[in-house]
Amino acid sequence: MTTILPNSLNDMRARLAARERDSEQEARARDKELHQLRAEVTRLTKILFSKLLLILIIVLSFKASLKSVK
Repeated sequence: MTTILPNSLNDMRARLAARERDSEQEARARDKELHQLRAEVTRLTKILFSKLLLILIIVLSFKASLKSVK
């Protein structure tokens, strides 16, 4: 048996359902954005460390060449 609710209750139920759908969509969008940001941080971190490693190699090579000149 279906209970017939007054229009105001039906309207409230519909608004609540719409808010829940909107909240779920926003949560999925935030999760997707967080995933993308984490991937970008990982990518940039790899670039940074490769550049730092290159600088370290250059500095150590330079120091070694200075020692051989002495």
